[in-house]
Order: sequence, then structure tokens, then C-alpha cells
Amino acid sequence: MADLVITPAAVAIAGEVTTVAGVAGEVLERGDVVYLKTADTKYWRADNALAASAAPAGIVLTAASADGFVLIANTGIIKPGASMNVGEMYHVSANAGKLAPFGDLGSLDFVATVLRATSTTEAKLELRFTNVQIP
Repeated sequence: MADLVITPAAVAIAGEVTTVAGVAGEVLERGDVVYLKTADTKYWRADNALAASAAPAGIVLTAASADGFVLIANTGIIKPGASMNVGEMYHVSANAGKLAPFGDLGSLDFVATVLRATSTTEAKLELRFTNVQIP
């Protein structure tokens, strides 16, 4: 397997969700996984290489330019805009802003769960940063 192939136009709310609004630190697309950088309090694309950038804050619901307004889903049911395997947990990928199944994580990657597929098109957000690095 590889990273989920996200179609930004297909990212949507599929049930009750909680959102947070903030400022984008870089250009963000719908479906990007983001983290909140404490140094500047902006949202950046998450990646699993460093603990600081692996802790997921949610999934982008509205595209944003750098320093623009962004809306992020952090709990609830969403359509992440990709075809998934039912029951599979998806995690912050080594590729910034992307989602990957656990089997695609590599040595020294930090494990950070983002969502669990409840159907082939819908998923429950289950944001968890384990602070565990794969040996």
C-alpha cells in the first residue's frame, strides 16, 4: 500500500464533527493532515519524521493560502476524499500532509493515528500521538 490518494474536492463532513479555525503556516489543501506549530501558532502539514510535526491536529476542510484562514475537523465522521479499507487505521505519513496505513510506516517514523475507516469512503477521526518511534 501507499499513502491515501486524496481528492480535495471530495473531502467533506459526513456526520457530527468538531472543528477549529486557525491560520495556515503554508498553502494547505482540503484533506491535508495538519499539526499546530507552537512557535507561531499556525497550522502546517504534519509528517512523522519529528515528534513536533507528527502530532495531528486534524484534517483540513477548507483550502488556505499561507497566512490565510483555515477550518480543521478534529473529531467526528468525515469523508477524507479517498478510497479506504474498512477498519484500517490511517496515520500521519512521512510525506507531509498525507495519510498512510501502519504497514507503510518505516524505521524511525513516529506513530500518530489520525482516523479509522468506517466504510470505504467515511472515517472516524481518532487523533492520537503516541510519541512512539518505530525502531
